[in-house]
Amino acid sequence: MTMSPSTSHTPVPLLRFENFQVAFARGPAVRGLDLSVHRGEALGIVGESGSGKSITWLAALGLLGSAARISGRVLFEGQDLLGMTPKALARLRGGRIALISQDPMSALNPVKRVGHQVAEVLRLHRGMQDA
Repeated sequence: MTMSPSTSHTPVPLLRFENFQVAFARGPAVRGLDLSVHRGEALGIVGESGSGKSITWLAALGLLGSAARISGRVLFEGQDLLGMTPKALARLRGGRIALISQDPMSALNPVKRVGHQVAEVLRLHRGMQDA
């Protein structure tokens, strides 16, 4: 039995990278990444230091400076992250998408109280107020 295109259902990925590339003046950092993650799936990315793991996610979330040249598409729930305004991306970060740094020293500022840093995230991304 064959299914016609109108009756077949292919789920839309929650997250999809299409020919995603990141380059700096000194050369490419990520070359042509293609991957999809569907709801309920988990993805682990493993690679050597300097292989582009962190750069991929920082670029996708708009967290690299203007020195980075980013191309391709990053679709989250069908919306292209690379075409979003900084304000729209900021609304997604922390609320719908989060990056957990592999380096704990860059995740928390050691000169600020941990509670203040956690509260700041909740204020910015969940609209919570201090008690």
